[in-house]
Amino acid sequence: MLGANDTVSVHCIVDGAYVQCIFNNLTAITAMVSPTADATELVEFFGSAVATLLQLESWRLALPLPND
Repeated sequence: MLGANDTVSVHCIVDGAYVQCIFNNLTAITAMVSPTADATELVEFFGSAVATLLQLESWRLALPLPND
């Protein structure tokens, strides 16, 4: 359940193998992903509902160092 509010807050963490989304700090989903090489820098939103994006913040994280 996302609560009775008309506004939904979503925090998404996306890396090379996982996508995790937390909704209203109450409900979370995690999915394992395997993007193609062409799609590794692409994030898209999709769904059947209509929504208005009020705010978007994103950060590019540093790549991990290789384990030598």
